[in-house]
Amino acid sequence: MKNQIQHFLKNYFLINKDLESEKAITESITKGISFKGTNLWILIFAIFTASLGLNVNSTAVIIGAMLISPLMGPIIGMGFAVGINDLKLFKSAIFNYGVATVISILTATLYFMLSPFDEAQSELLARTSPTAYDVFIATFGGAAGIIALISKDKGNVIPGVAIATALMPPLCTAGYGIAMGNPYFFAGAFYLYFINTVFICATTYAGVRFMKFHQKEMPDNIAKKSRRIMVAIMILTAVPSIFLTYNLFSDNTLRRNIKLFIKEELDFLGTQAISHEIDTENKILKVAIVGNELTANEIAHVEDKMRKYNIEQYHLNIIQGVKSDSLMRTKTKSETSKYAEQFNEQAITIKNLRDRLQQYTQYQDISKEIDSELKILFPNIKNTTILNNSPEESDHTEAIAVIEIAPESKMPKADIHKLREWLGQRIKADSLRIIIDNNN
Repeated sequence: MKNQIQHFLKNYFLINKDLESEKAITESITKGISFKGTNLWILIFAIFTASLGLNVNSTAVIIGAMLISPLMGPIIGMGFAVGINDLKLFKSAIFNYGVATVISILTATLYFMLSPFDEAQSELLARTSPTAYDVFIATFGGAAGIIALISKDKGNVIPGVAIATALMPPLCTAGYGIAMGNPYFFAGAFYLYFINTVFICATTYAGVRFMKFHQKEMPDNIAKKSRRIMVAIMILTAVPSIFLTYNLFSDNTLRRNIKLFIKEELDFLGTQAISHEIDTENKILKVAIVGNELTANEIAHVEDKMRKYNIEQYHLNIIQGVKSDSLMRTKTKSETSKYAEQFNEQAITIKNLRDRLQQYTQYQDISKEIDSELKILFPNIKNTTILNNSPEESDHTEAIAVIEIAPESKMPKADIHKLREWLGQRIKADSLRIIIDNNN
C-alpha cells in the first residue's frame, strides 16, 4: 500500500521530468528582464490601454492590457537572481524594474492629465485598498508563474499570472492619483503593486531553491544577510495589509449588522426605512423612515435592541416626518427611482384590487333599489338579489338575478320576458341570467 501511494505521488506530483534545462530557463528569464526598444514601447502602449480601460470602466480592456504587458519579466528576474546568487543579474533586473515602474507611472499620469474624464470608476477604486488577500494572490500566482517558466510546456500560465496579480492597473491608478493630486490613491495603488512585486519575487526565489538550481559562489555571510533582508521585506510588506484586512472585515461586519438591525427591528406596520447613513467618526446611525411616525417609547425600545447586533456604541438618530421627506429628495437619482418604482408597483396592485372588489360588489349596492322597484312592477315578487358572476381577468361582465316569488304563484312567460328586458336596461351587464325561485 505504501509503495502504491509513493508511486501515485511521484507519477502525479513530481515535476522534474517536465523541466527545461537550467541554461534554457536562465536565458529565457534574462531575456525578459531587459526594457529596451520593443519591450519598452509595448509597455507604454499597454499602460495607455490599461489607463483607457480604467477610465471607461472596461474590464475587458484592462485584461487585454495585462496580457500584452511585459512587466512580469524583471520581477521574475529579481527572484530568480536572488535564488541563484547572481548579483549581476539581480542589479540588471532591479534597474529595469525601476525603469519600467517609473515609465509606467509617468505614462499613466500623462494620460489622466489629458483625459476629459476624471471621475474614479469602480475598476480604478478597486486598486486603492489592498488587503492580505492580495498577498495570497501574489504568492500563489508567483508560484504558478515560476513552475510554468521552468517547465517545457509553459502554456498560457504566464499571461494568467499577469492577469491574476494585476500589475498594470495599480500602476495606472498610481498615475491617476498623481494627475488628480490624490495621495491616498497613489499610496494605495503603489502599495498593491509593491505587494505583487515582493511576493512574486519571494515565490520565484523559493521555487528556484526548491528545484535546487545551480547557485553561484557567494560568501555565507552575504547569502544569509540577503535571505534575512528578503524575509524582513516580506514581513514589512505584509503587515500593513493585515491591518487593512482587519479594518475591512470590521467595516463589512458593522454594515451587515446595521442592515440586519434595520430590517428586523424597524419593521413596524405602516412604517418603512428608506435609507441609512453611518457616521463612524461621531458614532451616529441615521435612519430615515416614511409612513407612521414612531413614538419616543418605540424609538427607545429599538435602541435597547442595538446591543443584540453589536452596534450599541452608535447613537440612533431616527429621521421621520418632514425631515425624512426632505432627505428622500436629496437621495441619488438611482435610489429615488428605485423607491418610486416600488411605490408605483404597489399603487398599481392596490388599484387592481380595488377594481376587482368594486366589480364583485357593484350589484350589491343596487340590489335593494332594484328589489323595491320590481315589487311595484311585479307584486308577486318577494325578494330580488343581484350577483356578479364575471370571469377573473376578463372584461366581460355577467350578472345573475335571483328572483324569489310568492309561494304557489307562477310568473308568466310574458312577465319573465318583460323582467329580463327591464333588468337588462337597469343593470347594463354583458350577459344576464335569471333564476326564478318560488320556494316550492
